[in-house]
Amino acid sequence: MKNGNTEEEKGLLRKRNLVERVIGKLKRLVGDNFSLFRAWGAIRATIAIGILMLNLGV
Repeated sequence: MKNGNTEEEKGLLRKRNLVERVIGKLKRLVGDNFSLFRAWGAIRATIAIGILMLNLGV
């Protein structure tokens, strides 16, 4: 990355870092190996359970 980031770019980088950390934690909680053969409803339910676990602090 270039050294002369603007304040807007720095803000976006901070937000991206937060999103990457949350997604990483969610993957560790629910498992990141979703098969192509799983139903989309099952994947959504698994992600919803992971988000609930994050909110509960598990």
